[in-house]
Amino acid sequence: GVDFLVALSRDQFNKDQIVAMESYIIRTLLWNLNPPTATEFLYSYISLLPAEVSPLLKNEIYEWSKFAIHASISDAFFVPFRPSNIAFAAIMNVMEDMKLLQENSTLASFFKDELGANLLCLVNGSEDFTKVRMLKTKLRRIMWENPEYIPPAAIDMLSK
Repeated sequence: GVDFLVALSRDQFNKDQIVAMESYIIRTLLWNLNPPTATEFLYSYISLLPAEVSPLLKNEIYEWSKFAIHASISDAFFVPFRPSNIAFAAIMNVMEDMKLLQENSTLASFFKDELGANLLCLVNGSEDFTKVRMLKTKLRRIMWENPEYIPPAAIDMLSK
């Protein structure tokens, strides 16, 4: 937040000055700002994975999910959907393809108990579960039609 920016400036600027400048910039740009992309949401979602998931596995999930998101860019089907939903659908597909969400796995429990029931509600609202299912189906088709999509078996990358 703003306190971080104050610290980052080494106290050269206070909260009020930073907020005033931010307001000035936004007004000057006439609110023509870029919204967060699906890849930015993906990065945030990866950071929420439990500590038992190794950095190597997090990177694999991230890269393959990013691949799926980039594949979706050329398809008009995805235009009306929120980038957060596209990212969530991509990460879920990749983890399913990597067999990381099999029953009783660390990640399956995490998504059922901690993340799956709460994440979309926090980010978008509960009505988006249906949209994510649609996105997962469309993304899966695009991913599996692409000969470059070969996710590695990754169960052994979970930290012990």
